[in-house]
Amino acid sequence: MVRHVTTRPREAAGLRGNQFHRCHHSRLQLVQAASQLETLLSAAPEEGFRERPLLEWFGAATERMALLAHAGGHVYPTHVARELMLDDMRTDFAILSVPDFEDAAPRLLLVECQGARANTLFEQRGRQLKHWGQDFLDGFGQLVDWDCFSDVAGRNQRVASLVAHCRRPLEVSYLLVAGLRKFSMDALSVERLHFWSKTLRLGAHFQIRRFDDVAVDAQNWIQQALWVGPTVEGVRPDTAHLPGIERAFPSVGGRGSLKLL
Repeated sequence: MVRHVTTRPREAAGLRGNQFHRCHHSRLQLVQAASQLETLLSAAPEEGFRERPLLEWFGAATERMALLAHAGGHVYPTHVARELMLDDMRTDFAILSVPDFEDAAPRLLLVECQGARANTLFEQRGRQLKHWGQDFLDGFGQLVDWDCFSDVAGRNQRVASLVAHCRRPLEVSYLLVAGLRKFSMDALSVERLHFWSKTLRLGAHFQIRRFDDVAVDAQNWIQQALWVGPTVEGVRPDTAHLPGIERAFPSVGGRGSLKLL
C-alpha cells in the first residue's frame, strides 16, 4: 500500500526495506516460490487473508517478489525492493529491470497490495448489487496518485544510481494485487471485473491481479519462458517465441490499458 509516512519503513526478516536487492535466485527457487504461494492460498481460511501476512510473505525473499513481476508476463527483474521510499511516500514493492544495453529503457514496476478477504473486491452494503470494495478502491486511488506524480520514481537516488548508464528515460508501470478468485468467480463479478479491463486506462502500463492470479500466471510464465539464468549484467528473458504473451512492459506510445485475467 502506498502511504504518506514520516518514519523509516519496517524491516522484514532477511531483507532490508527501502533498498534494492539483486536478483540472484535460481529458476528452481522461482518455481518453488510459485508452488509455495499456490499452496498458501489454497489453504486460505474462510474469510481470506489480511494484507499484512501477504506483504510479509512476498517481502521475505527476492524470488517471491519476482513472482509479482512474472505474473502476466511482465519482466525478469534485476533488482527488487520492499517498502521503497519515494519522497514522503512508500510503496509495497518496487521491481526494477536494468537493461544490459544503454539504448534500452530501464523499467520500474510499482506494486500496491491490498487484502485478500471476502469484501476486498466487492462488499454488500444495503443493496442487492454489491458495491466495489473499499479496499480495492483505496488501492486503485493510490495508484492514480502514482500516475499523477510518476516523476517521483525517477528522482529516487536508489533508482537513479542503478539506471544512470541508460540513455532512455525510466518507464514506470503499476500493478494492483487484491482479492482471491474464490470471492469473485460468479458471473456478475467476472463481468464487472472485465468491464474495468476493457474501459479503464492508467499509466503506460497497468494491471490488476488477484493473489491467486499471481501464482497461476507466474507458473505459466515459468513453464513457457526460456530461462536465462542470472549473469553479471542481469537476468535476460527470451520472450520472442511466446505466443500471446506481450513483451515486458511494452512501449505503447500513450496511455496503456488496464488488464485483468
